[in-house]
Amino acid sequence: VLETYSREDLDSEIASCLDASLDMLKKCGASIVTARIPDIMTSVNALGQLVMSVEAATLHRKWIQSRPNDYSEQVRNRIEQGFAYSAVRYAEALAVRSKIQAEYMDAAFANCDVMHAPVLPISTPTITETTEGPPAEVQRMLGRVNHATRGINYLGVPAISGPACLSKSGLPMAYQ
Repeated sequence: VLETYSREDLDSEIASCLDASLDMLKKCGASIVTARIPDIMTSVNALGQLVMSVEAATLHRKWIQSRPNDYSEQVRNRIEQGFAYSAVRYAEALAVRSKIQAEYMDAAFANCDVMHAPVLPISTPTITETTEGPPAEVQRMLGRVNHATRGINYLGVPAISGPACLSKSGLPMAYQ
């Protein structure tokens, strides 16, 4: 279990669910240890956002140009952000990835085989909450939704999610 970052700013329902899943893992014989990672995740998430934006813009370029109305405004705006990054910044984000990944892996897995973290630090938002409204609010919500996964994706760390609990509203909550 990471001492910081993935356990920060969790909704109380998510925190309780993660604790319950850790208790179950202990009952199954797992030893739970605390790991401390370098204070790099804010940078890692920014680099992950850059890479994801550029790659999404590359993949969707033809349709964004020829069929822009087939995308919701928020999705189109997020994809179009990728056109604003220079090739140099994208190449730099890729170039530093292996160094950061090694630093992260050495710290996170120094005394363990598996890391336990939330998939979402908040209860599952509605589609409306992640696609409609003021762009700054949508970006804030997406930042919270991707808080525990974007950096892991950027670093190329293999991850799977496992069901942990159901929320009060009946939606699944999971750990990775």
